[in-house]
Amino acid sequence: MSSINPFGRLINSTASVTTAAKRVSLRNASGCLIYLVGSTGATAMTITEANAATGGTSQACPGIAIGTQYWTQATGTGVWTLTATTVASQITTSIAAAGAMHAIWVPAGALSDGFSYIAASHATGTMIMNLMDLGVQRKPASLQDVMV
Repeated sequence: MSSINPFGRLINSTASVTTAAKRVSLRNASGCLIYLVGSTGATAMTITEANAATGGTSQACPGIAIGTQYWTQATGTGVWTLTATTVASQITTSIAAAGAMHAIWVPAGALSDGFSYIAASHATGTMIMNLMDLGVQRKPASLQDVMV
């Protein structure tokens, strides 16, 4: 059997652990699919945009307006439920359980002019940040740093 491995061709990933927002660059990707996993509290996941890998200006991402769609999956169900944000640049984790998941797509076009980085943070969960539709294909061992 043969297939094309999407890792390095379509996807590059990193984790942003609890409360420690990690910036990723959307410069060479069409966007970032963020999974929130392991949440133990119904608190907000906040998404920000920045104009530098470190330092610079960081602010709420205006492209994630109230009503932006995201998905939730309860523990053990395997079924995604469509939801919408009620606060700009935030997802409130309505499902707080170790196996629950939340997913939101942040397209590169959602960022303000001059901003090319996003970060996500949550009080009790970990974010898996998946840069999608990469501009340059590379083997996983030579993938570009997610912050460049």
